[in-house]
Amino acid sequence: HISWLGPKGPMRRGAAGTASAARLHEGKAAKSKPAASSKELGPAAEQAAGLDGQAPLPEQLPTNEIKALATLRKFMGKRGVVDKKDGIRGLIASMKKDADSLEALVKRALHSLGADETPETIGPMVDQLQELYIRTPAQLEKSFKCEDTIDDLRHLFRGRLMPAMKHELKLYHAKVALQRAATSMAAPVETPRPITRRLKLVRCELSQLSHIDQLSQTFRVRVSVSFCIEGGALDEDLSKQFDGFPVDEDGRPTYRPSAVWYLSQLDFPNGHDLHVLESKVAVVGNDLHLIQRVEGEFFERFELHAFPFDAQDLTVTMCFNCAKNGPVPVELSCPPSAVLGIDVTTFAFSD
Repeated sequence: HISWLGPKGPMRRGAAGTASAARLHEGKAAKSKPAASSKELGPAAEQAAGLDGQAPLPEQLPTNEIKALATLRKFMGKRGVVDKKDGIRGLIASMKKDADSLEALVKRALHSLGADETPETIGPMVDQLQELYIRTPAQLEKSFKCEDTIDDLRHLFRGRLMPAMKHELKLYHAKVALQRAATSMAAPVETPRPITRRLKLVRCELSQLSHIDQLSQTFRVRVSVSFCIEGGALDEDLSKQFDGFPVDEDGRPTYRPSAVWYLSQLDFPNGHDLHVLESKVAVVGNDLHLIQRVEGEFFERFELHAFPFDAQDLTVTMCFNCAKNGPVPVELSCPPSAVLGIDVTTFAFSD
């Protein structure tokens, strides 16, 4: 027996339903910071307002972020990273190209000193930082202020390299402030309209049933399923070979995952110790077929009222972990044309 998890509980073969569980939740919007006008901020605001050749910064930009914009523009202009006429847009574009990893900080510090900035030089330094459990710029900054680690850092960053690293950290903080400023200046983006993906079961086969245990109320079986998304091969988002949840260039979720991601949400609630033997998305004409084979142990409440002469239903429950009313809803169906089979020739009993 194959059962679905529907909106009103379990439903037997042929019924459509969706899982009530959801793994995706929209985050709550962060509260905005106190507003401050450029007139109240004095020279810092005027300097930051001059970063963009066409228009001043919005008046609601927080004080600390306006000062950070001026600082960052000054630093990056001196280093030739951004031309004087580029303004805020140029700063944001350069930030996306300039990583904020430890490797990037060390490389820029060496470059400012005219020293060797090859991977052979940077790699050992980063490895020694990781041995001190320093893996991010924020952790490095705290370590500069810690008496237990400052001696190790002085030994690692000798001579003029120490003040160069501190200078890069100051630039790093200015860039973080600019990122916040860019976010506050950006127009609010609405959540895309949910698209219900319709998955049609085209094949489900059970084989190699074994280890039916009345005491533990479990059994082992191999399950092969195939779902079809009609016209899915023509959808650019569904056709992508990416199993993660997609985001745009600004890090916001697009809520348009691929068929590979949907297949990763296939779940067997009454399964235990499952092994995935095959999981792939195949293109069949204009359709996408989501194929998966799993083998493992399943739980079943045995109802042996006339043992040993009664019959016991063994159930495999399948669902997709996508909320019906969520941002990526799924609709399941099992048409009469679906191939449902049980290979009785491979049945084996442990007792």
